[in-house]
Amino acid sequence: RSAWGTDTLLLSDAELAYALGRDGTTRRKLARSAGCIIEYVGRVAFLAGTLVERRRARRYLEWLLKQRQGGVRIENSSSMDDLNVVTVPENCMGTVAGSRGSVLRSVEEETGTFCFIAHDKNNEERLFVFGWDPAARSAAEVAVNRVIKDAMNARRGG
Repeated sequence: RSAWGTDTLLLSDAELAYALGRDGTTRRKLARSAGCIIEYVGRVAFLAGTLVERRRARRYLEWLLKQRQGGVRIENSSSMDDLNVVTVPENCMGTVAGSRGSVLRSVEEETGTFCFIAHDKNNEERLFVFGWDPAARSAAEVAVNRVIKDAMNARRGG
């Protein structure tokens, strides 16, 4: 299980641009949250690390690319050991995401996690916080709950 290795994944030009992100920020975010080395050479994604790290990085990259086509659905979240699921009140979902995802990107940068809003197996919208480090996931959850609390207080006028 801990054997070091490298996996590759061929990306289209559009997928590469999305997976790289501005100045490589998306690539670095995925690598950091997965605990895996991710580099792109041409249109090939190289995932280097242990088998567990490479599998995690591949899942994260695949979910990221699915977001380009629309919503993501996470069916088997209870079996994942790299995930915290946050219930966000419906009236706070936009605030938690922020303009063009800016709040979640900030949380990711601050905590080293990969966060996105998706539907669970019951078709409920949830915030999924992924990352190899449980402390980082907990820090992301605390940061998101602070955003929710501030939004609720602002709505109440206090």
